[in-house]
Amino acid sequence: MTRASFIPDDFDPAADLFGALSICRINDHPRIDEDANDIAFVKADADCYTALEADIDVIKYDSEKAFEVKATATLADVDDIGDEDPDDVGEVEIKLSASHCPALQDALDEAEDIAEDAAAP
Repeated sequence: MTRASFIPDDFDPAADLFGALSICRINDHPRIDEDANDIAFVKADADCYTALEADIDVIKYDSEKAFEVKATATLADVDDIGDEDPDDVGEVEIKLSASHCPALQDALDEAEDIAEDAAAP
């Protein structure tokens, strides 16, 4: 079985976990900005937030079969992160679950075999 690159072979769900989170809300209107040569351009107007702190709970971990994780993160505006005490703008809860799909794994293995055969002289 092919393991996801972000899960090490010695993964221990009882050990401390870490993560990173950023969320951007794209607003309905664009923003006009200027580059270094004072040439105006239009770009998306977005409000972006990142995690100040978070609690990550591994709810289920069955090696090579399934896992489920829940995280609750306290957010701050990305522009305030350099401040000594950035303002808490709220919390977000994220749930992630994944499971191994034997049919998909077989299809990926077959596609890899076909690509190798096609590349062979």
